[in-house]
Amino acid sequence: MFISKKKHEADLALMAKANVDLDETLMVREATIGRLQRENAALLSELTRFREARAKGNKNLIPGGKKKQAAA
Repeated sequence: MFISKKKHEADLALMAKANVDLDETLMVREATIGRLQRENAALLSELTRFREARAKGNKNLIPGGKKKQAAA
Protein backbone atom coordinates (compact mmCIF):
# COMPACT_ATOMS: atom_id res chain seq x y z
CA MET A 1 0.00 0.00 0.00
CA PHE A 2 1.43 3.34 -1.07
CA ILE A 3 1.16 6.37 1.20
CA SER A 4 1.65 9.76 -0.40
CA LYS A 5 4.24 12.18 0.93
CA LYS A 6 1.46 14.62 1.86
CA LYS A 7 -0.43 11.96 3.85
CA HIS A 8 2.80 10.86 5.52
CA GLU A 9 3.61 14.46 6.57
CA ALA A 10 0.07 14.93 7.90
CA ASP A 11 0.41 11.74 9.95
CA LEU A 12 3.75 12.92 11.32
CA ALA A 13 2.19 16.25 12.32
CA LEU A 14 -0.65 14.45 14.11
CA MET A 15 1.81 12.23 15.98
CA ALA A 16 3.88 15.26 16.98
CA LYS A 17 0.77 17.02 18.33
CA ALA A 18 -0.26 13.89 20.23
CA ASN A 19 3.22 13.73 21.72
CA VAL A 20 3.01 17.38 22.84
CA ASP A 21 -0.42 16.72 24.38
CA LEU A 22 0.97 13.73 26.28
CA ASP A 23 3.91 15.80 27.53
CA GLU A 24 1.55 18.51 28.77
CA THR A 25 -0.62 15.94 30.52
CA LEU A 26 2.45 14.43 32.15
CA MET A 27 3.62 17.84 33.39
CA VAL A 28 0.19 18.55 34.92
CA ARG A 29 0.17 15.17 36.64
CA GLU A 30 3.68 15.67 38.00
CA ALA A 31 2.72 19.09 39.33
CA THR A 32 -0.38 17.59 40.98
CA ILE A 33 1.69 14.82 42.54
CA GLY A 34 4.13 17.40 43.92
CA ARG A 35 1.31 19.49 45.38
CA LEU A 36 -0.31 16.47 47.00
CA GLN A 37 3.01 15.33 48.45
CA ARG A 38 3.55 18.78 50.00
CA GLU A 39 0.01 18.77 51.43
CA ASN A 40 0.54 15.27 52.81
CA ALA A 41 3.80 16.32 54.47
CA ALA A 42 2.07 19.33 56.05
CA LEU A 43 -0.77 17.16 57.36
CA LEU A 44 1.66 14.60 58.77
CA SER A 45 3.54 17.41 60.49
CA GLU A 46 0.31 18.71 62.01
CA LEU A 47 -0.65 15.21 63.13
CA THR A 48 2.74 14.77 64.78
CA ARG A 49 2.32 18.11 66.55
CA PHE A 50 -1.10 17.06 67.90
CA ARG A 51 0.22 13.71 69.04
CA GLU A 52 3.14 15.34 70.84
CA ALA A 53 0.77 17.82 72.52
CA ARG A 54 -1.47 14.99 73.66
CA ALA A 55 1.52 13.04 74.96
CA LYS A 56 2.55 16.07 77.02
CA GLY A 57 -0.90 16.29 78.54
CA ASN A 58 -2.09 19.41 76.73
CA LYS A 59 -5.52 17.96 76.04
CA ASN A 60 -6.92 21.44 75.37
CA LEU A 61 -5.01 21.51 72.04
CA ILE A 62 -6.78 18.41 70.84
CA PRO A 63 -10.27 18.90 69.34
CA GLY A 64 -12.68 17.19 71.70
CA GLY A 65 -10.10 17.16 74.52
CA LYS A 66 -10.98 17.28 78.25
CA LYS A 67 -11.67 21.03 78.38
CA LYS A 68 -14.08 20.86 75.46
CA GLN A 69 -15.84 17.81 76.92
CA ALA A 70 -16.17 19.48 80.35
CA ALA A 71 -17.78 22.54 78.77
CA ALA A 72 -20.39 20.44 76.99
